[in-house]
Amino acid sequence: MAITNEQLAELLIGVATSEQAIIDAVVLHLGGVEGQRFRDNAVIPTLQGYVRSAGGNVPPTLQGLSCRLLLLLQATPVLDAPTIQEEIGQELERMFA
Repeated sequence: MAITNEQLAELLIGVATSEQAIIDAVVLHLGGVEGQRFRDNAVIPTLQGYVRSAGGNVPPTLQGLSCRLLLLLQATPVLDAPTIQEEIGQELERMFA
């Protein structure tokens, strides 16, 4: 069975959306200011740290793609699914070229 880059992008977005649901649940549980503080001071910096730890002159890898994707979902306002899918699809094309 072969999987296209678009199908892989859809799958990764589905996984990241599930991870985002967990983050959203914690934010909701903590409520208002505390929830936003958790997202701003814990989730986003942690994801940025993972993305940077694989950074430098090292080309992006599949392993780091999930962190970069989840970080994209933290954007305000949230990017729409087709934009995210296109961006991830392009990144996959570059990785597999």
